[in-house]
Amino acid sequence: MLRDTRFPVYMGDKVSSWQRQKNSLPHGSVMAPALFNLYTNDLPAMKCLRFIYADDICWATQAVTFKELDNTLTADLID
Repeated sequence: MLRDTRFPVYMGDKVSSWQRQKNSLPHGSVMAPALFNLYTNDLPAMKCLRFIYADDICWATQAVTFKELDNTLTADLID
């Protein structure tokens, strides 16, 4: 386990301030996929599609407007 790791978020040419993560596992750790599967095993039903691979998850949806996309993704993440 790693403790008190810090990371920035990159979007295009913009970079966020450094964020703190209390606990994490090293990238490529053999425990990461197993713990991820245990953690996500009981996710509730959602309107969005879920794509899960190893220790990554992606929510995807389609809509006519950005507002509709935002509402659907936000509702699924809150639930």
